[in-house]
Amino acid sequence: MLPIRLLLIKNRASKLRVIRKGYKILKERGDLGLLQKLRYQMSSQKIKNVTVFGFHGANDCIEFSTRQFLISKFVNFSFNRAILYSIGANKHFKRPLPREWQNILECNGIKVNKSYSSLLWTINSFYFWIVGCIKLIKSIASIATMPDIPEGHVYFDSLSKGGISSNNSDKNIINWYFRWTGHSKNVSTICHNNIDIHCKKSGKRNVLYTDGLPELRGRQIWMYALYAFYLSFMNIFLLRIYGCFMLFEVIKYTRVRISDNNKIANDYLFNNSFAFLRPLWTYEMESKGGRILFYFYSTNNEPFQSKSNLKFETQWHLIRWPHYLVWDNFQAEFIKNFDDFSASVIIEVVGSINFSSSGVVPNIPLNSVAVFDVTPFRPALYMTLGASPEYYTYSIASQFLSDIQLVLDEKNVNIAHKMKRNHAFVDRRYQKKLEQLDKKGNYIKIHPDIDTIQVISKSIACISMPFTSTALMAKLEGKP
Repeated sequence: MLPIRLLLIKNRASKLRVIRKGYKILKERGDLGLLQKLRYQMSSQKIKNVTVFGFHGANDCIEFSTRQFLISKFVNFSFNRAILYSIGANKHFKRPLPREWQNILECNGIKVNKSYSSLLWTINSFYFWIVGCIKLIKSIASIATMPDIPEGHVYFDSLSKGGISSNNSDKNIINWYFRWTGHSKNVSTICHNNIDIHCKKSGKRNVLYTDGLPELRGRQIWMYALYAFYLSFMNIFLLRIYGCFMLFEVIKYTRVRISDNNKIANDYLFNNSFAFLRPLWTYEMESKGGRILFYFYSTNNEPFQSKSNLKFETQWHLIRWPHYLVWDNFQAEFIKNFDDFSASVIIEVVGSINFSSSGVVPNIPLNSVAVFDVTPFRPALYMTLGASPEYYTYSIASQFLSDIQLVLDEKNVNIAHKMKRNHAFVDRRYQKKLEQLDKKGNYIKIHPDIDTIQVISKSIACISMPFTSTALMAKLEGKP
């Protein structure tokens, strides 16, 4: 096994060298924005002949939802790596893509092996069909055993572990929601889809783990199972390629159609971690009376825009939510730039939105300045982000912290530094930098899980790396 492992490590290192070479080529010709440009063009390009057996809505809705789904699955970090590898190795791009997106790559100077990429696209559609069938079988078993969910419940998608607690004073999204004047009244149960959350009570309300979809009972389960298997058969029998890709999405949509209206949650809350993928089932849920809310837990959602590229060529044009909760008027205007804005779309300014908190009160001396940066990724991952210009890097984060620590030390003021988040992809040099700073007498390291408002409120001022949300929080707290 050891020789095989060494061979895999060697192969991975070899690929990484080629990817670095591709990144260097783009950097030298001033084209680091290429990856962002490709994502924008591909996500803007409508896909032809999108037909999904079993969906009864408008054709433009299923095309748009399919495009959102496929972009999320195929135009990601691995796609970026493949583009950089193709450039670095001067070889044809070989990844599963539809013809429309292959043409976009060629128009941007990327050589594409079209026959191979098209074959992979077809194979992947059958793979998604198989996965959809497996998920269908699992869903039938889970529906039969899922607990009864009482009327008057709300559902939080992608809820973090720190987003809920038994303490009503914690600064998390659940407590924020129930402080918000627009929250649904008479809510007895909070539902979420994070299996790692073990909290059973939030105040007086019960907490349940669910998939967000309504429960089915009795003959409804049989109707769901029979119709779902029928959809599976027809999409593969009729060779509906996009029906195979979207099989489980349309199955979930069908489950909502079959359900009783009194099983629908009052509110369904989604956040900007998954802004570009509105689940297909939410359209049917909305028609049954469920309120679909999209909230921002941050305001740093855009890449830097250079003077030569003032057009927002990002994926934000993919958003399509009926009700937005935003921090301020600037963010409201941001939404209007991208959403197909109509009179039916609601954009509500609600102030800063708490998201996650550990509930622990930090020990911060009175003469401290709160400092917030953006945690840099390791170079191998940063290259695949498609970031232009290079700003959220180790060198800039290091100098940002060093300069602040030095100046505050001269003034006998403490630096209370809270890194944005700690994860497996943090640049190791940055971690060593924090270890060095921790030895300084005026440096105070704040755990990433501590809620930001507590850090700011205990400090005399706030310094934020552009363009983090903490600057707006400090402004609302009245801190310079």
